[in-house]
This record gives sequence, structure tokens and C-alpha cells, in this order.
Amino acid sequence: MRRNVPTQRGLDERWEDPAHAPMLGPSAMVLDRYRVVSLIGVGSMGQVYRARHLRLGHLVAVKVCPLYTDPLLVRRLEAEAALLARLRHPNVVSVLDFGQLPGGVPTLVMELIEGESLQQRLKREGSLPWPEASSIARKMLEGLEAVHAANVLHRDLKPGNVLLPRVDASLVKLVDFGVACPLERDKNASTLSQNGEVVGTVTYMSPEQLQVERLDRRTDVYSLACVLYEMLSGRVPYPGTLIEGALVKMRGGAPNPLTTPKGRPEIPPALVALVMRALSPNRDARPPTARAFAESLRAIEAEARAPAPPPQADFATRPTALSDSPRAPRLVAVRLPKSGGDGAAERAWVNSLVRDLARPVPIGPDELGILLNDETAGHARRSDEVVRALTERYGEGRVAQTDVGAPAEGGDVSGSMLDAMSRLIERLASQSR
Repeated sequence: MRRNVPTQRGLDERWEDPAHAPMLGPSAMVLDRYRVVSLIGVGSMGQVYRARHLRLGHLVAVKVCPLYTDPLLVRRLEAEAALLARLRHPNVVSVLDFGQLPGGVPTLVMELIEGESLQQRLKREGSLPWPEASSIARKMLEGLEAVHAANVLHRDLKPGNVLLPRVDASLVKLVDFGVACPLERDKNASTLSQNGEVVGTVTYMSPEQLQVERLDRRTDVYSLACVLYEMLSGRVPYPGTLIEGALVKMRGGAPNPLTTPKGRPEIPPALVALVMRALSPNRDARPPTARAFAESLRAIEAEARAPAPPPQADFATRPTALSDSPRAPRLVAVRLPKSGGDGAAERAWVNSLVRDLARPVPIGPDELGILLNDETAGHARRSDEVVRALTERYGEGRVAQTDVGAPAEGGDVSGSMLDAMSRLIERLASQSR
């Protein structure tokens, strides 16, 4: 397969070109219903203006694309605009209108987001504390999941295409779908680029995108992981020039280790493992969807918020007053799915599920044991909810439970629990055959 290495001109986000000179001055009319107020910015893909609707009075963002005057490109852009106009999500910019300026220059009207881009924020602060970076990435992923559900691949996720609204910087908005394309194409599907072109921003492109291979959801997952890596570390995953970084990725090279910048809270190992997995050159090793990536981040955040657990003990030394509870305590064994670097995230999810009721104890490479004693914990019937949630997430074949009866007079409480757990492990093994 032919491998395209983009030229330096293709790598630049902006270059000197008369086509990029601002086209509209203050008070210019757009589509006969929007009056330009001011210029917001000029980039390689277009120019964005602040404008006001003449009749309704509200402010909007007007993007003009002087390079897209070819009739075919205009039709493609209009088709993408129509698709995005149907997409409504709090973490995706809303498309409101579409038309052409005199001379055939396409114009896109969107909701106006007053604030700054993530790129501006990182330029000012270098990096972000990991809880904030994770929260921003999770909201990006929630918006991206909606984009993918609408059969759209963004293809250009980067800090410059993420807006942080001034009124609510936690909201986060994905913007600029200028090189988006359908996720699943048929013979009549249109895209904003031709086959064989490298489209996007090289620093954040996946290896398969650089090599012009078939793309899927995991391509955007990779790009978003690059953004999260940069938020966490203050640098991009691959060193050297853009060309050098692109060549390392295309050859399957690993990114630099993700380390905590000086003065920032220590990045949890589970988060480091998750980001590095999402940056794998093998797309099968990445989180399969934006939703799966977001759920893993949510579990890591929940684990960090949980109160510090009591000192870890095994079942042989943990004191438990079995006879004090009207309901027999319940032992639960859970076999986690083999999920590579995401195993820590699954353990974090289980911890968050039972954090105020019990403490999971490792009983094998992929197994956790949980002692649920409702009455002594003050949470009657919670054990039923826990077992139900575990079964819904992992399936019946990976969850086994039993009530632990009080031992005979003079018997050993810990021994009774160990015997019960031994039987549960055997049951899990037989269920997984």
C-alpha cells in the first residue's frame, strides 16, 4: 500500500496565502440575515466571524470556507452540514444554517461559543491537573460518542478544535467538522476529502490515518488520547519534528512514557495505562468506542474520589462478627474480563460500586472476593443491588455468590469464610468452561 508522508505545507495549520485573507468586514451581510460584528479567527480551513441575526437578535458564529469553491466540495460540505444540524449534544457545537456567499464561497452558521480553545489554555498553563484533564477528555468522549452514533468520523480532534465556554468551562464543545466523513460509507456516500489524501493534523493522527488505511471509531479514539496525553503531560506523545513523529507512528513505534509534570498531582497508574493503551498502534488494543473510553475514565475518577479504604486484610485475618447480623453475610466472587491495561479500570469500577459497603480482596490474577454484610454496614438489601450490578456488567458466568452461615460453637469464623470462598472459586471455574 502506498504510504503518504505529508508535505510541510500539508502539515501547517496556517500558511500565508491570499485565500486566507479575511473576506468580510464589520457590518457585512451574510445570507441576507446575519450581520458581521467582528472577526474571531482565521485558519487553514476557513475564517470564523461573530455575527448577529437581523430578526432574532442573537449572536452566532459564521464560518466561511474560501478554499471550498469547487461545486463538488460545496455539495459535500452542505451534506455534512445537514447531517450535523440534526445532531444535538451539549458537548458538540450546534450547526444552525448553511449557504453560499456571492462567488460560491460556502458559509456555515453555528452556535457562538464565547470562551477559549483548549489549545489556548494549554499554551498558557502547559498542562492540567489530571482530574481536570480526565474530566475534559470524558466530556469530549461523550460528545464524540454522539458524533459516531450519527455516523460521522471527526478525523481532526486536537486542542484547537475543543472549546471551553467562558460561562461554564466544564461544558466542553467539539468543533470544526471541516474534514469529517461518514463512518460507514455506501457507493453514494460523500466525504470532504478524496481517497489517498492525508487529512487532519499530523500530531494527532493515528498510524492508520497517516497510512491512508480504512478508518473507524478507534481512529478518533486515538486522536483524543493524544489530546489527553498532552493535557496530562504538557507535551505531545511523539518527540522531534512533525515528520519524525509521523514516521515513528507509521513504523509502529511507541510514544514517550507518560509522566507527571512537576507541581501536578501524581497521575494514577490506571490512567497512565489507559492512555497508553488508547495510543496503541494496534487499533484492536485500544478502547473500542468513545463510550468505553469514557466509562474507564469515569471509574478512575470515582476511585480517586472514594474515601481511603481501611488497611487491606485477607479473609483469614479480617474480623467479622457473623453472629451480630440478622441476615447471613454474603460472599461474592467476581472474575474480571481479561482486558489488558484496562484491568485496573475494572477494579476501580468495582471499588466504586462497593466503596461504602465492603472492600474487594484479590483472590487470583483476575478474581476479586467481596464480603457483603448488610446489617453491620447499615445498608440493608444493598448486597442485592451490588450482585445485580456485577452480573449486568460481567455476566452470570463471571459472578458467584453464597451466604456464609455462623460456624458451629467454638468454630473458626475465618475458616468458615475461606471454605466458602474456595467453593465459589471452584464454581467460577466450572461456569467459565
